[in-house]
Amino acid sequence: MEKLHVLIADSDEFYLNRLGNYLMEKAPNFEVASFTSEESLLRYTGTAQEADLLIVSPDLLIRRPELKTIGAKAKIVAGDGGNYEFEGFRCINKYQKSEKFLNEILLAYAESTGKTDLMLHGNHKTRVVGFFSPAGGVGKTVLSLAAAVSAASMGMRVFYLNLEKLSSAAGVLNGGADGEKNLSEVFLALKTKGGNPGLKLLTNTQTDTRSHVCYIDPPESMMEYEEVSVEEMVRLLSVFEEMGEYQILILDFDSQWDESRTTLLEQCDLIFMPFSSDLTSLCKLKRLMHEKTLHRPYGELLERSRVIFNRSDPSTAASAARQCGLDENKDVMAAIPYSPLLGDVRGIPGAGGALAALMKDVVREMIR
Repeated sequence: MEKLHVLIADSDEFYLNRLGNYLMEKAPNFEVASFTSEESLLRYTGTAQEADLLIVSPDLLIRRPELKTIGAKAKIVAGDGGNYEFEGFRCINKYQKSEKFLNEILLAYAESTGKTDLMLHGNHKTRVVGFFSPAGGVGKTVLSLAAAVSAASMGMRVFYLNLEKLSSAAGVLNGGADGEKNLSEVFLALKTKGGNPGLKLLTNTQTDTRSHVCYIDPPESMMEYEEVSVEEMVRLLSVFEEMGEYQILILDFDSQWDESRTTLLEQCDLIFMPFSSDLTSLCKLKRLMHEKTLHRPYGELLERSRVIFNRSDPSTAASAARQCGLDENKDVMAAIPYSPLLGDVRGIPGAGGALAALMKDVVREMIR
């Protein structure tokens, strides 16, 4: 394993010792040199080779600006959560969970060098769950977000990825606070020879503060979806599986069904198809079931699909299922009644526990 030469300077000796002990245990590839004063750091770097990582507290940088000139592949200012701006340095809050702090250090190194092999990856087997419906206005995005929040409230690591060209979920998670982190850089990496989409995914991923669902915002322009091939999108899904960070990856598709959509749906372990019990929606569901008898690929795909009747009571859903020739025990996963919890999509991220009860049948199928 590649060794990293790491310099850490902080005037708080207690913190410095605690961090050093943690890194010795959790990051054995780190060769750490610690300093409690700017003078000792400057003396050391005067004779040492360039470091891989330089981590300095802001008070030392303010007192001795020449510390900024120390050679290092990645430079980090580890402060108290304030937005310190030092040219060439990435700002990280040192008073967060140690594991997250270490991951942010490694991410900064990966961004500077392009090397992601040192990142801490999980060991989860990612279950890919798609939400797709050829019928519009049936609450597909509301249900996909509710499923993500429900699973996260049960302690699962969940990533929500909206693939609608015009996202109806934009602005819901974290209130749309940081639109600068989005799929545009990920798409560019997918299309660039030697690009690293995994790294771009890591640097642009956000976590909703209320639900703890991870997500990434849509690209800057919906036209960017036209520029990414289906093969590149399949590659993106494989990146999630290779990372092993998430137990569930929820894909929220738009209503278009063509060869490219079929290819992406084939990557799903499970597909939820929301419909309502109104006439227009049922006509599309009947047509979909008819296609199952005509085209073998569609039939195989629909075998992995479960219908959700949204805003429907159980008796209405059962009647609708019979009209469409569905097996109520096999094809229909759930009837979700009207609920104020789903009435305003903006409230979904904060309704975890209550949503988990409402979505229990859907969540049970996702995690089985």
